[in-house]
Amino acid sequence: MGNHIVEPPSRSDGSGNYGSVPKKYRVLESFPDAKQEPQGRWARHLGRIMGKIRHQTIHDDMFLPRLPKGYALAFDYVTSSRYTESRRYSFYIYGHPSGRTYRSFKQFRLHLLWLETNEKLDHTQCLCELCFSMSHPWISKSVRSVNMSPIGPNEMMQIPIPITPPPIVQPQLSVETVAQLRLL
Repeated sequence: MGNHIVEPPSRSDGSGNYGSVPKKYRVLESFPDAKQEPQGRWARHLGRIMGKIRHQTIHDDMFLPRLPKGYALAFDYVTSSRYTESRRYSFYIYGHPSGRTYRSFKQFRLHLLWLETNEKLDHTQCLCELCFSMSHPWISKSVRSVNMSPIGPNEMMQIPIPITPPPIVQPQLSVETVAQLRLL
């Protein structure tokens, strides 16, 4: 059984700025082999997410051969604790226009959905944590840290906002689409 390649979104807002990546980290913009670990796990998860966004039949061997233009996966083998010998990989996705990083593929999935579905690349309509904090800066960091990703229209009503906030533009994503992504 061969690999099922799922292309990344053709649109991208990636900055291509990886200047803040620590020198010891390995940086990858593409994943030529979905079986090569540790990056293969990310390629397979992101491929299945893109397949689900595009309503394709999901296969275990689906993979994303590269990230959207301007994005890169950076990783390093790190010691979990200075008191133990356990080691693990630490992963980050760089390239977001805010300059911040995604720490997991689950964090990045809502941004992938937005890249695939929003033709104008309007960041106010992206539901990922990084775009939300970039387009809604008046919401305090302490409020954002309370599991803002993924956020849906119902949760939006529960967020405390200032007395005179700027207008909030509702995303063009259906509640069903956001609910399906929560299951990934």
